[in-house]
Amino acid sequence: SRWVVQIPGTQDWSPTRTSNPVDLTSNVHLMTQEQQTALQRQVAKAMSAAGIQPGDPVMLTGHSQGGIAAASFAADPAFLERFTVTAVVTGGSPIARIDIPDSVSVLSVEHTQDPVPMLDGRDNPAKSNWVTVKAEADAQAITRSTQQAPTPADAHSTVRYEDTGELVDSSSDPNVAGLRTTIDPFLHGEGTVTRWQISG
Repeated sequence: SRWVVQIPGTQDWSPTRTSNPVDLTSNVHLMTQEQQTALQRQVAKAMSAAGIQPGDPVMLTGHSQGGIAAASFAADPAFLERFTVTAVVTGGSPIARIDIPDSVSVLSVEHTQDPVPMLDGRDNPAKSNWVTVKAEADAQAITRSTQQAPTPADAHSTVRYEDTGELVDSSSDPNVAGLRTTIDPFLHGEGTVTRWQISG
């Protein structure tokens, strides 16, 4: 079995802690990597309940905060003792400062108009296992005859990242093509989808 774990992005922007673990407070804790967040605890619990076994290949994916959590999991030795993470895919996530091991393939998609991936103040490392795709958020929209330039908030939207993801899927860039050898096996064959409702 292979598993794709999709972690959601920020859902509550309140400056104080809320009952939703996918909130602004979790963003701060994830960026500092000082303590495990409620989101991380709930995702690990859901993965165990779903039946993921040691040795099963896992691809962690997420947009924004979801990507930060995915990268943090991939850099956590205790988590890697429980789960075999072989790939991480993020969209609009500032993860350059997270020390992801070379054994994990990483694809980071970032829009040049999106300020969120730049919040850690550093470019992603240039490593053989890590491909960063930087693109204009409106590249796909222009092909649809939509000439309006995106705002920073629009450039961070999941819809824009989905559009750019389609361009990445069709890319002939050798670095992207090489990374797809790791990612593609997760995307073929029959499978089931389970949705988990998490709370703080």
